[in-house]
Amino acid sequence: MEVGRPAEPVRDAATVILVRDRPDLHVFVLRRSAALVFAPGATVFPGGAVDPEDAVLARETGLDEFRVAAARECLEECGIPLDPTTLVEFARWVTPEGAPRRYDTRFFVAAAPDEHEGEHDGSELVASAWMRPRDVLNAFARGELELILPTQRSLEVLARFDRVDALLEDLGEAPCPT
Repeated sequence: MEVGRPAEPVRDAATVILVRDRPDLHVFVLRRSAALVFAPGATVFPGGAVDPEDAVLARETGLDEFRVAAARECLEECGIPLDPTTLVEFARWVTPEGAPRRYDTRFFVAAAPDEHEGEHDGSELVASAWMRPRDVLNAFARGELELILPTQRSLEVLARFDRVDALLEDLGEAPCPT
């Protein structure tokens, strides 16, 4: 970064890690289109920027805009509706200074409703799957898919759990790391 040049603005964002027992813990992952500017081709969780409408809805409902954005993005990106009040804080990632795009992203975990399998839109997101966290990490290690650091680190934590209830119990007892 040049001296005297202002830092890139940080944009608020939210991500939701959908989990489900199948019969052991699986996460829902999406692959981003290679044509996208941010994280092209990366395997990610549903999420995106906090929109002004999220802040308005948050004020009207008494929720925070990150939870509202996470639930909205989940519905838009994979067709799974979530109640924002059920989202459990998981982590907060802030893109370091000097990056071309900077985000302050809150990560949440949610148990996926049984009646919704999930999907991808075919344009921004070109593939989707329910996978064990360890299987995603192994595919990354073999060079079969790309992960950005926050997704990789999240998967490493999730891989320590065999069941959704054990994960949610642990998250309820621990502070949310940044």
